[in-house]
Amino acid sequence: MSEPLRFDPELLHRQANKLLDHVESHRQDHIGHDADLTELASRWPGVVGSAMENLRAGWDQQHEAIRKQVGDHATWILDATAKVVGADDSNAGRFGGPGSGS
Repeated sequence: MSEPLRFDPELLHRQANKLLDHVESHRQDHIGHDADLTELASRWPGVVGSAMENLRAGWDQQHEAIRKQVGDHATWILDATAKVVGADDSNAGRFGGPGSGS
């Protein structure tokens, strides 16, 4: 006989919220780097400054994509957990307790 599916919704919520916290921390950490690169690029005229700005813009796009993916994953965990808890609560009243024969 297979084992029943067990999960800890509180643990899933905590872990998803940790992911969201890391996304925000990552965003905050890179604000300073972005500003530093922008300022540095403005000091270099011509090709070098343009290359630095292109580098900054590329990194910004990559970081934003990563933050979006991780944020979406955390949101999916929260949504899926809520759905499973809702279904479990809804079904709890439909079936008798363990060993009740209903």
